[in-house]
Amino acid sequence: MAFGDGDDAEREPCLRRSANRGDRALTFPRILPSQPQAARRPARLAAARGACYASRRPRAESAGDAGVQEGARMTATTPLPVSTAPWKPDLKIAVLLGVVSALAVAALIPYLVQLMPDKFAKLPVPLPVLVVAQSLQALVLMGLTSLAGLRMGRRVGLGAPLLQRWINHEPLVLAPRPLQAILLGVAAALGVVALSAGIDPFLPPMLHPPAKSGAGESALNGFLASFYGGIAEELQLRLFLMTLMVWLVAVLRKARPSPRVYGIAIAMAALLFGVGHLPAAHHVWGLDAVVVVRTVLLNSIAGLAFGWLYWKRGLEMAILAHFSADIVLHVLAPLVAKAA
Repeated sequence: MAFGDGDDAEREPCLRRSANRGDRALTFPRILPSQPQAARRPARLAAARGACYASRRPRAESAGDAGVQEGARMTATTPLPVSTAPWKPDLKIAVLLGVVSALAVAALIPYLVQLMPDKFAKLPVPLPVLVVAQSLQALVLMGLTSLAGLRMGRRVGLGAPLLQRWINHEPLVLAPRPLQAILLGVAAALGVVALSAGIDPFLPPMLHPPAKSGAGESALNGFLASFYGGIAEELQLRLFLMTLMVWLVAVLRKARPSPRVYGIAIAMAALLFGVGHLPAAHHVWGLDAVVVVRTVLLNSIAGLAFGWLYWKRGLEMAILAHFSADIVLHVLAPLVAKAA
């Protein structure tokens, strides 16, 4: 039996095996009795040829590969769902996050006083008044941005799964891995320390050096500031900003976002996270190329880790990783530096 080309000849044994075992998967086209026997043969061969070709198509090597293929198909074709969840449960979480953010802002003030003593020496109002005003502002702004992030996140698979389970008794959709979050945060901090050791010798002289203090005081102020970094910054950069970017793409495309969309949002939020630290760097050193590269690069590296955790593990694990990184950078690093 020959089909007229080498590729078909190679598949001839496959066709013979299919015919011998009576493969029921082959569905032959219906041939009317009036058709001559010669017309039936090409139709049967064409159907058998298609079955052989299909049997030789590459398949997923594992369940994981099949899951990736299925996930890609779903994200590319599944329409964006409409959230029917009520507002009240998300409002409860937003209020809680707003209150915690207000406390974190108050805890940040001692660190800022040490970092920028000249600015706080010229305050037009007493320091306690400033603390109360900043905390109330954080309560409102963080509460509103958290509510917006939670509502948008329901449509794109982002949010705070542990809080949603605890307060709203919702099913846990993301598996939290606190040890993974802590290790990623510590690894990001160690990477920042290693890179800064190579960049810092090229920094210009400080224009406004931080206030001198003991190792214990610096470590305590750094510990208190870590709550602001872990909570408030993650609410701004991940829960609100990163979710907003993913949500906008999903709404414009009217389809569930692909992994590439999440990756771009993670990178953009991390970059903005680095840019957000430029004002403090400008106060200490002024702005030149080395200061800008150092500030944006080091903070963006950590932001990538936090963004990935937010996507895969939820807001709480991103907060835990950020807090762990800040403990290394603002508590352990000053203690080690003073000891050295």
